[in-house]
Amino acid sequence: VRPALWGVYNFQWRDLALCAMVAVVTTLWSAQLPLLNGRPQPALLSLLFDKTLVMRQEDWVVGPFGLVGTFAICGVMKWFTTMMALSLAMPTGVVAPTMIIGGLIG
Repeated sequence: VRPALWGVYNFQWRDLALCAMVAVVTTLWSAQLPLLNGRPQPALLSLLFDKTLVMRQEDWVVGPFGLVGTFAICGVMKWFTTMMALSLAMPTGVVAPTMIIGGLIG
């Protein structure tokens, strides 16, 4: 039997390191896209379902990709990072990203 760390059995430093890695990767990737940059999940959901989002596209569209390309890039990035979060030993906090993927798709 392994000794308990903080009263929790089966604690793995690997699990904590993987969670930190996913958080860092998600933060760095989303910082590169103006639509996702620095917005908390509820604010991003509100923005995606805003009726005037397409009218104000000069603030968040990535130049060479256009409107559809920016949505596609954001969707792929969110899908990939959500799949990374789901594959962790403690998959928490994946409800809002899944809803954001739905907002980006449809």
